Amino acid sequence: MTNKFIVSTVVCINDFASDVPQSVSLRIDTMLEQRIRKLATYVKKNDLQLTEFYFYDANWSFCGEDEIQEITDQDEYKHSDSTRQEAMLREVMPSARTECPVIRVMKDSFQLSALPRHCGDDMTLKEGANKRGNSSRLTQSFHFFMFEPFFLP
Repeated sequence: MTNKFIVSTVVCINDFASDVPQSVSLRIDTMLEQRIRKLATYVKKNDLQLTEFYFYDANWSFCGEDEIQEITDQDEYKHSDSTRQEAMLREVMPSARTECPVIRVMKDSFQLSALPRHCGDDMTLKEGANKRGNSSRLTQSFHFFMFEPFFLP
């Protein structure tokens, strides 16, 4: 049975965006693994670029890499089971509000993506902002080799 808790920093595709989430955490269980693997096979078999589905179980947070590292370096964290580790991280990773959270599945990787609900003043939504490429979409990509052997499609 697969049950992997992942914490990662995220990237905003707009370099000028501020006040956007800095990290994401999620648990990949057997059902999610099978769904991603099945979709990767579908993408490969039908020669598609990607497919995506809504995924609301990820925790997008303003917590930065340094704050996460401080927790993971603690002895209590290192000697705890995965459930306790997840609880410790969620204590320091308050949720940031996001919209349109999706998992995009390609033939050999998957990507988490979401839109921050609120950004800094430099990202105020104006008419036509997305037409000019000012989107503040957050992304984090994972290749299947990062999860071998259980994620090979």
